Amino acid sequence: MAIEISLYLLITLICGVTLIIMALFGFGDMGDMDFDASPDVDIGHFEAGHGDVGVGLSPLSLPLVLSFGTCFGAFGTIFTAMEWNPLVVAIVAALISLGISALLFFVLLKAFIQTQANTQVSFKTLVGKDAQVTIPIKPGENGQILIITEERGRTLITATSDDEISKDAIVTIREFVGSTALVRKKTGLVD
Repeated sequence: MAIEISLYLLITLICGVTLIIMALFGFGDMGDMDFDASPDVDIGHFEAGHGDVGVGLSPLSLPLVLSFGTCFGAFGTIFTAMEWNPLVVAIVAALISLGISALLFFVLLKAFIQTQANTQVSFKTLVGKDAQVTIPIKPGENGQILIITEERGRTLITATSDDEISKDAIVTIREFVGSTALVRKKTGLVD
């Protein structure tokens, strides 16, 4: 009894074996190629945070394409064995495989998003908080303050003030203009 290897079975074997090899050796880590640009723009009292540009997973990533190929070949083999019309076999196998790959993409995307830590600091939540001056602030010149946030821990922010404020002084953040904090020196009196 001769074993007939159809084109669909060959696609299944090539894609499936490649996918297994990638899984075993860690090639093509889907979360490894992450492009993160997190601008948090605050103009006056209007905040427009843009979040992440990418989440590190493309619908055309190699593991997802190989998953599609494996499913396409497997369903094509099954439908061919059922002696369906070759055109129907190709269309139905492609649609089912596309659906499975799309489902896999969204499950992985959700898993990756939920495991990522959010490190964006919303400037409006920092208004009224105290910070420490790390670079002295002179009127008309920018200095720098350090504030501890839940999102990032030690966070350095450009700061300006109408008064001269020395290094290590404690200041209160009044408001933000863009990404620059407007601060005033903290006094012993209640503000």
